[in-house]
Order: sequence, then structure tokens, then C-alpha cells
Amino acid sequence: LVLPVGTDWQDLVVVTRKRAGMGEVQRLARRLAALGLDHIPLAVARLGLGRLTTLETKTAVPLSVLRGAQVLAVCAIADPNSFAHQLAQYGATVRLAAWPDHAAFRARDLARLVTMSRDADYVVMTHKDAVKLSGRWPGGGATALTAHLALEWQVGSDLLTRRIADLLTGDSPPAMYSASHAGRRTA
Repeated sequence: LVLPVGTDWQDLVVVTRKRAGMGEVQRLARRLAALGLDHIPLAVARLGLGRLTTLETKTAVPLSVLRGAQVLAVCAIADPNSFAHQLAQYGATVRLAAWPDHAAFRARDLARLVTMSRDADYVVMTHKDAVKLSGRWPGGGATALTAHLALEWQVGSDLLTRRIADLLTGDSPPAMYSASHAGRRTA
């Protein structure tokens, strides 16, 4: 995410990561530096599973239910393997049912998902896809859960907060953080 604001402002690069390590972020920072762009402020956030809720009643379910569970991971997102990886990190055995990003689930897709979920303990879907399937998921069978993401700022949360404040107030921000400092934790 780059926020160009004007000639007096520097851009801000926000790196969001789901499964990439900080080593990859540091390699990105070195690439920016090699291009002469190490003056661009850099913030890094990790997106991970924050909580689970039941699809229909929105009741909280502990992430620990995933440990040892057979999970059908349902998603229509750009990087479905990251979603499967996040579930596997909690000890689930994951079978991925991925649709193209932003796909609408038709009746035949729903029927296919129900068939695929017969051997699963849980059907876990992204929040984005739960919105599309809520009210349409049939009862019985595997429990349908919604995965909610949590955001953890690892570097530069102060940058983003300051940039937003600067946008709202019209102040010009100083260069506070650069890509050459990507290995340091500030949040």
C-alpha cells in the first residue's frame, strides 16, 4: 500500500504479511535500498487468525478446537494457500476448497461444499466468504465457522497513525522511518 499525498510528502509502504517471514520483509527493504528508495518509510503488519465464531449464531469458538481437527477451509480470496497455512498453524489437518477471488457461491457450489465437508469436523471460511454464505449454509454435518483476522503491527505502527493524522490535519510529516530499518520492531 503506497499513500502518495503530494510533492512535500514521502510515500509510505505498508507491507502486510500472512505467512512470509521477517527475512522476506528485510529482503524487500534491501531491494528498495538498492533502487535508491530506502528513504521511503516502511511499516509491517502481520495478518493472522484472531478468533473463530460460528457462522450462523456468531458464538465465539476457541482457536484450540482446530488442534487435531479435520478442517475444510473454504475461501474465495487471492491467496487461498495462506488461509490454509494459518489454519494448519493451529494444528488442523486442512483440505482446501478454493474459489477464484471474489467469487459468488452459487447453489451448486454450496452443494459441492456440503459434499466435501462430510468427513470434516469443521468447515472454516474467511469472514469475507462467511458474509456470502451466512443464511445459506445447511444445518447438520460439520460445524461451519468464520475465521476472523487479527492485525499485529510489527514495524512502524506509529508511522501509519501519524500519516493518517497528517492527512486529516494537513500537516507535513517528517521522514520517521525508512526501509533500511525494516528489521527493527517499533510496535
